Amino acid sequence: MNITEHIGTHPQPVRYYFLLIGSTFRTMLSMGMLVVGTGLVSLALAVLLDGFGVVEVGLGLSIGEVLASFIVIGVSGAFAFGVATEGRYGTAALMARYPSLEVAAGRIFGGVLVVLLLGWLAGQVEPIVADQALPFRVGQELIRATGSSGLIAVLVGVPFVWVLRQGAARAGFDADIELPGLYLLWVVFALIAFSMPAA
Repeated sequence: MNITEHIGTHPQPVRYYFLLIGSTFRTMLSMGMLVVGTGLVSLALAVLLDGFGVVEVGLGLSIGEVLASFIVIGVSGAFAFGVATEGRYGTAALMARYPSLEVAAGRIFGGVLVVLLLGWLAGQVEPIVADQALPFRVGQELIRATGSSGLIAVLVGVPFVWVLRQGAARAGFDADIELPGLYLLWVVFALIAFSMPAA
């Protein structure tokens, strides 16, 4: 039975849309955490390489600060990657049962929730790292930039990649380019929104 035949007349419309919103929220949470994880793990590696003189970033940290920053930021990034990996588990098969336009609308709604969540998280972390070494404040700024740029990434990126997917499908290239495209757009917007904290 095709679930799309019951849109509007589905015997359980609340459950129908609850599953859609839940799945799309988990997908967008995965996207947001993937962007955060990418930034934090890259930052952790930069701190480690600078600390041992492999590259010159100019952080000026002691070995103890380098190791502490690398471990804390690296573990935080790995946790973000873990959430990104587990968050989407089982969503692909479920969302395949919904019309692509409803999935896109659900991703916009879920993405806005993720943006609010990341903004709240950045606000909670800010006073904790205010007096800490620069890498910790950079990590907090990465989370803030991901959240603040996420609104543009969601409102512009989701419709944009949906249109690309429809065009590619009509051209015979029916590959899932929406999520990779959205990830790339979100990373670019986050880099634009990023502001380096004062040393």
